[in-house]
Amino acid sequence: MTEITKKLKIIVFIDAIIGLCFAFFYLVAPYYYLSFIEWPFFDPYYSWAFGGTFLILSIFILRSIRQN
Repeated sequence: MTEITKKLKIIVFIDAIIGLCFAFFYLVAPYYYLSFIEWPFFDPYYSWAFGGTFLILSIFILRSIRQN
């Protein structure tokens, strides 16, 4: 299996950090975040699902970086 280049590891790591930030916004403080970006309606289940998706993707990204 080929190694991931150092530049790609850095870019993917930055992507994972940004994903974790959005996961925090959507999971912990969805009302404040959605009112800040002027979302037209507030549905907590939608924001929790979106935040959970960000969290899972970020965890798997960090895990894949660690294995290579």
